[in-house]
Amino acid sequence: MDPNECLRRILSTAQRIDDDDGEDEAAETYLSEVDMAEAAQELAQQTLVLHEWLQKGGFLPDAWRRSRGVPAVRGGEGEEGHCSTATTSPSSGATRTFA
Repeated sequence: MDPNECLRRILSTAQRIDDDDGEDEAAETYLSEVDMAEAAQELAQQTLVLHEWLQKGGFLPDAWRRSRGVPAVRGGEGEEGHCSTATTSPSSGATRTFA
């Protein structure tokens, strides 16, 4: 699980949702009801994956570490899982998959 990629995806998805004013279907940023529901589900899953990672002792994303004056952790970028719908616990190695 790469918490940096996970945070990037959370913020990107949140920005997509926030950019849609729901009014102008011709706008480049417009999301249909189906697209909005999919984006909301993706945001929820990404948030749960990152939360579980942190709860099990995983390290913070670099952006959060820097804001606290803590050096970045190296090696997270290449770890399996990234911010997918499956995550591996840093403490037990167990994998959780979201439906």
